[in-house]
Amino acid sequence: MKFSELIRGLDGEFVGEDCEVCDIANDSREVTEGSCFVAVKGHRHDGHDYVWEARKKGAVAFIVERKVEVDAPQFVVNNTYRIQGVLASRIYNYPSDKLGVFGITGTCGKTTTTYFMEAALKELGLKPGVIGTVEYRLGNIKKSSSNTTPDGVRLQRLFKWFVDEGANAVAMEVSSHSLKLERVVGTRFDAVGFTNLSPEHQEFHVSMEDYYQAKRLLFTDWRLFKEKTVGVINLDDNWGMRLRRESALPVIGVGRRDGKRIKDIEFEIIETGLGGSRFKLIFSDRVSSMLGVQLKDFEVSIALPGLFNVYNALMAFSMVLSAYPERVEKIVKGIESLKRVPGRFELIDEGQDFAVVVDYAHTSESLKKLLELARELTEGRVIVVFGCGGDRAREKRPMMGKYAAELADYVVVTSDNPRSEDPLRIIDDILVGIKGKTDNYVVIPDRREAIFKAIKMAKNRDTVVIAGKGHETYQIIGDKVIDFDDREIARQALMELGYKEMKH
Repeated sequence: MKFSELIRGLDGEFVGEDCEVCDIANDSREVTEGSCFVAVKGHRHDGHDYVWEARKKGAVAFIVERKVEVDAPQFVVNNTYRIQGVLASRIYNYPSDKLGVFGITGTCGKTTTTYFMEAALKELGLKPGVIGTVEYRLGNIKKSSSNTTPDGVRLQRLFKWFVDEGANAVAMEVSSHSLKLERVVGTRFDAVGFTNLSPEHQEFHVSMEDYYQAKRLLFTDWRLFKEKTVGVINLDDNWGMRLRRESALPVIGVGRRDGKRIKDIEFEIIETGLGGSRFKLIFSDRVSSMLGVQLKDFEVSIALPGLFNVYNALMAFSMVLSAYPERVEKIVKGIESLKRVPGRFELIDEGQDFAVVVDYAHTSESLKKLLELARELTEGRVIVVFGCGGDRAREKRPMMGKYAAELADYVVVTSDNPRSEDPLRIIDDILVGIKGKTDNYVVIPDRREAIFKAIKMAKNRDTVVIAGKGHETYQIIGDKVIDFDDREIARQALMELGYKEMKH
């Protein structure tokens, strides 16, 4: 398209003569012939310093925040980062309009909800992509995930890839960062969901109110909506109750049955255990009227254990239902087909007579829920291994220590991703919440050694919970990223104890 058409209606100053552009990039290494280059200021690098490198590689037009000395047209705007999603959406011919886009936000549960949605969409005969913390994926084709929600150019490029490969739906996590920084502007959603809100990302959000306001955008920013977009909100969360009042979208309120009749879709637990949960779904007349289908109560069984996974399944079910209300049975069958999610209560089984669980829980609330579930399912002791990330929410560290001390029988405090912080300082912050509540703890800064310690002390019917990193296959220490996978380390520890040989 013409460069002038790409920037049509946007605030900024056009410098130079018009030209044809056929692609877009915000990294000079990804520039192809005929590209428009977006010069973005990052934490470490400024794209304006790479304008000439991009020009040499074939960039023919530039989006900048200040005029640059280059022999090509440029468009000068206030913030290049916030505008790139709109530009990429235009140049890729609005790919999200060709997909059923289901976006979930909240502190906990986003990843598992997208996996439930993917399973339901597949059962409906659709071909869904997945965008989230674990990976970006279409079927068995995977791309590494650098951010929960990628920047505007990469997000639209993913949508285009999905469309080109025949996909017709996408289940995606929508982070507070992506909403506040407008990464998702240029995307239009069919359904959006809100799981819950608890303290997190305090290195980015100045307050819980700021954090909430970022999440709220998914329900109030008209640029993100299609004609019939629906919102699904967990009303068992206080922030969710507020969000329902403030949403600009029609809302389906969901949660546990409590007799108050304020929710549109409720669940009632029938039984729960290590093998999953069975629960009943109850529908209000309002949601049947809203969706134009008479919905009848029925039972659902999921393979993932824990009350929080019932909520995740409920969110996924309700979001897909909002788009396909006449296909309830197929949606339920899809939800019931999901057997595991990488790094989410992932059991490591090498034939040992105790349980080993790896989970991504890295906030105080998610650690609490994880340990409550482990306690509920464990006949013996609960042994927990965890640390806290560096350069992140220091305030949550003592609370995580407190929950570990109160809910586990033995605590192994170690490192997570210390990043630029001193690991021992992070551990000291955690110990504030442990000391005085239990003497059954040990500090082992080396994470591998800590995992080995916990597994070697486990006995019959105990549960070892390794929390914090889940699906991650690396550890960030200083400015180095090293290979590290809690699941593989756990297997190595079990093999050293001879369990693999016993299994096989």
